[in-house]
Amino acid sequence: MFMAGPADLIRPIDRAQQRWRWVGFPVAVAKKFGDDGAGNLAGLMAYYGFAAVFPLLLVFATVVGYLVRGNEHLRERLLSSAMADFPIIGPQLRTNGLQGHWYVILVSAVISIWGARGAANAAQNAFNTVWAVPYTRRPGFLPTIGRSFALLAVGGTAVLATGLLHAPVGVPVEARAENSTKRSALKTRLGK
Repeated sequence: MFMAGPADLIRPIDRAQQRWRWVGFPVAVAKKFGDDGAGNLAGLMAYYGFAAVFPLLLVFATVVGYLVRGNEHLRERLLSSAMADFPIIGPQLRTNGLQGHWYVILVSAVISIWGARGAANAAQNAFNTVWAVPYTRRPGFLPTIGRSFALLAVGGTAVLATGLLHAPVGVPVEARAENSTKRSALKTRLGK
């Protein structure tokens, strides 16, 4: 009895992807993805991205705590915004308010910058790997760090620019009415 080997099973699929381009393209993309180890590269970028974003949320929460302290009008505006739904900020903002110390800001900012630099380095490594840049042509340690901070500066500028460009647009009237209803319900629950 003849037993089919792995090559015998793959041969018809290989012929089909060579015959029809619409089948060949996804096969080629999947093959390139596997050959480059793109899953590992994406995982490394995600790891450093999380290492950058989570401490940045702590910095953000601490700064908001300083801004809200003693400013009831700002606290009410934040309660009626999307910030009330943030996991760290929302519950504390509703009850006793946010608190923080300067050293939390400092340590969290340093860790966030380290994580962001790591994400930028991982992105550079991923691009060099996918584009098959030879190791002898890849930048050294200091140029890599310089490029990482340049990438962070461009990305940060883009985020700030989109935020500033969105600010004048404001909130539609329907959303303001909905937030007013939510604010009234929240005040009722808090007993105010």
